[in-house]
Amino acid sequence: APYTVSIPKRRLALWHIGEPALTPRIDVLASDLEYPEGPVWHGPRDVTFVELAGQRVQRWTPAGLTVVATLGGAPNGATLGPDGALYLANNGGLAPRSLDAMWFADDGVTGRLQRLTLDGELADLAVELPGPEPHRPNDLRFGPDGALYYTDPGNWEAFPDRKAYHGGVVGRLDPDGQVHTFAALDEFPNGLAFSPDWRR
Repeated sequence: APYTVSIPKRRLALWHIGEPALTPRIDVLASDLEYPEGPVWHGPRDVTFVELAGQRVQRWTPAGLTVVATLGGAPNGATLGPDGALYLANNGGLAPRSLDAMWFADDGVTGRLQRLTLDGELADLAVELPGPEPHRPNDLRFGPDGALYYTDPGNWEAFPDRKAYHGGVVGRLDPDGQVHTFAALDEFPNGLAFSPDWRR
């Protein structure tokens, strides 16, 4: 039966779509996580995900959890690349603790895009990103043109002071390594998807 991934604040769970389809079952796979996000599905019961405040990428299989890599900053989003590696949006080192409290990494870095093999080899792809600082990349997807598109909401640690928030960008990392602003936004860009026909 098909599964879809759902990640609540401190748990990794699978929503099992049962028979009939209106009776889903939730399987909690892991708990006591440190702000999990960015699930990447590798096949039946095999998923990797990031932990912002845990500063790591983990992989879950029925055998249990395995740390793929521990890194500085805060990995915020992940996607699977055409080469089988994970591509990470590292926001530099912050995560929400509550609606009015933030966690900041002791070893914060400049926000960046990274490539991580499933055997733990980590490389920076882009450290100098366009748009106003600080850079806080949070989600990313490959587009039909082979470029890696990402969202960078910028200084979201300014919330709830809306006047201090400067907006964000959708950026594009081209296959040749050049980084561009695809769209500058007044609002908080979060999440990316392309239509099945790649037209939107």
